Amino acid sequence: MSVSAHDVADALRSQLDLHDQTTKLHKLLFYVQAWFAALRGEALFAEEIQAYPNGPVVHALRADERWDRGRPAPQNVDDDGVVDLVVATYGAMIRQDLVDATHGLACWRDARRAAGDDLSWLREGRWHDGRDFASLPMSIEAMAESIRTTEEFQRFDAEDEAHAEAMTWFSAPLEHNPELQEYVNRALGSI
Repeated sequence: MSVSAHDVADALRSQLDLHDQTTKLHKLLFYVQAWFAALRGEALFAEEIQAYPNGPVVHALRADERWDRGRPAPQNVDDDGVVDLVVATYGAMIRQDLVDATHGLACWRDARRAAGDDLSWLREGRWHDGRDFASLPMSIEAMAESIRTTEEFQRFDAEDEAHAEAMTWFSAPLEHNPELQEYVNRALGSI
């Protein structure tokens, strides 16, 4: 895709106050990427998402912003309404709830295990001590599959009269898509 994670982060920041909420931003970026992949079968942005101990992180974006390394030229985000959907679904969640939710996903757990983390700290209800900070990327396919198993995706899927018809929602921008606009408005109204 031509957009970067920076562009998607800008789109999220334009809808939510994410000042000093880096962890929340990265979890929302994960959800945008995973939902887009689950619905469209491809990544929205090229940067990989890694399975850090506190959940998914767009490593390149984190490093760029942390070390003020600049960013690619801004691009318009053609996300087919997925950013709005993620904001409506997860935007009101606090940082720790997002961390906990991503810890429950198979794609994160599998990548952490592949990095040598036995997840005993998670099972024991304690915070990761940070000594083993190794992380591995999560594949787009694994992220999409994990999202398809969530209650949120199941609820989204169940609200559709016919799944194939619902996929056409994402073929036009949100403002040209009254059914998706109605769904997003209902979801935003519940926040």
